[in-house]
Amino acid sequence: MIRTEIDGVPVLWERGPEPMTAALVFRVGARDETFRTTGVTHLIEHLVMASLDRSPLDRNAMVDLNSTVFHATGRPEAVVDFINRVCAALSDLPLGRLEKESRVLRAEEGIAEHPALAVALCARYGYRAQGLAGAAGPGPEQLSRTHVVDHARRYFTRANAVLVLSAEPPPGLRIALPDGTRPELAVAPHLDLRLPGRLTADHPVVSLSGLVMVPHAASMTAQVLVGRLEDELRDARGLSYEVSSGGAPTVEDETMVAVWADGRDDDLPAVAEAMWRAVARLAGSGPTEPELAHALDVAREDLDDPRSIVGWLVHQAVRLLMGREPRSRSDQRSLDGLVDAEQVRRAATQIRDSALLYVPDKPVELPDVPDISDDDHPTGAPLGDTVFRKKALAFAPRDLAVHIGDDGISLTAAGTTSSATWPEVVGVAELPGAREVVIGDGRVLPVIAKHLRGGERLVSLIDERAGGLLFTPEPEGPED
Repeated sequence: MIRTEIDGVPVLWERGPEPMTAALVFRVGARDETFRTTGVTHLIEHLVMASLDRSPLDRNAMVDLNSTVFHATGRPEAVVDFINRVCAALSDLPLGRLEKESRVLRAEEGIAEHPALAVALCARYGYRAQGLAGAAGPGPEQLSRTHVVDHARRYFTRANAVLVLSAEPPPGLRIALPDGTRPELAVAPHLDLRLPGRLTADHPVVSLSGLVMVPHAASMTAQVLVGRLEDELRDARGLSYEVSSGGAPTVEDETMVAVWADGRDDDLPAVAEAMWRAVARLAGSGPTEPELAHALDVAREDLDDPRSIVGWLVHQAVRLLMGREPRSRSDQRSLDGLVDAEQVRRAATQIRDSALLYVPDKPVELPDVPDISDDDHPTGAPLGDTVFRKKALAFAPRDLAVHIGDDGISLTAAGTTSSATWPEVVGVAELPGAREVVIGDGRVLPVIAKHLRGGERLVSLIDERAGGLLFTPEPEGPED
């Protein structure tokens, strides 16, 4: 890997298979948004790509939790033109396409990570930073020109970019991006969950995630788990077709690892039980020698495959943008060679102890993994000195009351008080005669004006506090 610089932007390159590939990498992803602006990075990516003329280049762009990448493969002069046009579009966004691309984004219904990773990130971190990979948010149509322009100015700058190439930089290559400073990484604290625990999920796979503080052993641990689950779920029992894994760096020296498997509805409880047993056994006794050798072989083959050069360099570009030194592939081979059975066992133990298992809404026999779906948040004294109580004839809990004030808002109903300070509020949905106050930890406080004495005034007070967090949800479609 050779490191140089063009127009103040670091460039990482290594000679790979022809034709040449270039990837312009920015350290901005879903975690750098807010609940109110969920999807704004993806919308900017769409605006840029939609501004480009038709081309025979193999080109695309993607947004994940931590990064945005614009890439193209083809003749060097055409790739240079692609980079020039992407930089020009980022410097002067084609905002005339904002409404159209918002609709395209709605139709795409894409998310920043695989659903198994996204739901786990949201459950662990709520509607902030890492958790935003799994948050639907208000929707792309709720994003304004100001949201888009401010986000682009903050993150799509030369200080927050790295260019990756699979060949020596060609003549005439420029990276004309706006000036700026590299923003700090957005980090959300862990929510207070009972772990290991399980939640129900409305998607056709069972997934198990855990937090690993031995990052260099994370991928090999996942590889061993996938191998064991394939042996049992597919080869021995015929319950699953696909078993896979993935990971997402959450904070420094911590990675969330997830494994997932599909199956028929009636078989998913058995898939969940097998997944938990596989993690528990690996944590107890570690990998066998053949399992560890196979995981090492997979890692070596991937590093030695010339087709992996660009992906590897993109990974190193993100490391550099996150304040770490990029690794050469020889450095990575040496690091992989140091992974032993004990490190894999430790990583599996960390996954087991921090496990979050998503299962279908069916009976599952897992006494060591309690169902935490209905765990309540702690209740306490209400916040706010202005109180709105239930109307006499309202169809609502008898103790219904909303407190509001300078310090925050509280909703009391059925013996439970749920509170949030105003800095904890990440969005307010504007509904006819009602408001839904969205909290950063994933809670939603529903306020229905007709149920409360003075309810219309309460709605006005909430709107005053909401400011730029107020949004109007898209109407739901007709029922089938």
